[in-house]
Amino acid sequence: MKKEIQWKSIQFLPTMISLIAGDLDNVKEQYESLLAVKDKPHVLNDHIVGRIIKLYTEKIDEHWYYEKQIQIWSETNLTEQQKGDIERLNSWIHKIKEINERVLELAKLISENTIDKILAKDDMELALEVLSGKRKLPL
Repeated sequence: MKKEIQWKSIQFLPTMISLIAGDLDNVKEQYESLLAVKDKPHVLNDHIVGRIIKLYTEKIDEHWYYEKQIQIWSETNLTEQQKGDIERLNSWIHKIKEINERVLELAKLISENTIDKILAKDDMELALEVLSGKRKLPL
């Protein structure tokens, strides 16, 4: 049974600003971390990459909640300050969605060459990949 969503009143706006600002910082940090290992995916294992993929898939699937909350607030009588805050939130939410999708894309790419994937190959297959230039030796 799904729990009914309880939409927040406009008094929740300052809290939402804080939460979304934190989410934006976190997703940027996660993207930078994955970008740093893009060329050396062997430093991650299947479990870690799988958790990232699961988490960011869920985040993308739940993105509609923030958009709906902002829509509800936008349809009320707002002060100029609140209108500005909602516009800023809307911008941040779209940026978060965009970066979440990049994180997910990068994690899926990395998942193809984790340490677990490399160790699962037999020596001959791995040697052929290195000799053919398909795989670089880890440095």
